[in-house]
Amino acid sequence: MFRFIVSFTLLFLFANAGYADELAYQWIKGSTHRFQTESVDDITISGMGVDMNMQFTLNSIFGIQVDSVASNGTASGVVFVEEFTVINKAGKTIATIDDIPSNALTNPVQIDTKGNFTFKEVLQLVVDDKGNSMLVSANINENGGSASAQVGGEKVTLRAKFDPKTG
Repeated sequence: MFRFIVSFTLLFLFANAGYADELAYQWIKGSTHRFQTESVDDITISGMGVDMNMQFTLNSIFGIQVDSVASNGTASGVVFVEEFTVINKAGKTIATIDDIPSNALTNPVQIDTKGNFTFKEVLQLVVDDKGNSMLVSANINENGGSASAQVGGEKVTLRAKFDPKTG
């Protein structure tokens, strides 16, 4: 009986292995998906007689709002960040998004049926030595680009437009 159960289980696993490449997300317009992540990063720096070992824990909650779904199953939407903190090994919070308006923490995204993201804009959180944070973003396409920096309620944006035919 044990051999039968093992054989049946193996047969079931291998018989269904061929279907793995057919799995795909079926995005639904108007749906929202939230994710919570935690990562622990160990960083070692060695050079010029100095050795440093650091550890940082990153906690975040982000979501995806699906705005539209194409006939091929790909989706367009917005990724938004609700919470983000970086904590050092001593337990001190060294970066957070608390002083950045929540509507600034969004990013347009294209998602395929396998769940792969293509971000339409690059976002960076820059933190100075005093723990102050600034949100920096950049976007480029065939006709131009833009870059923004935001601290608290102040935002500065630089835009450039060019003709792809003449440069």
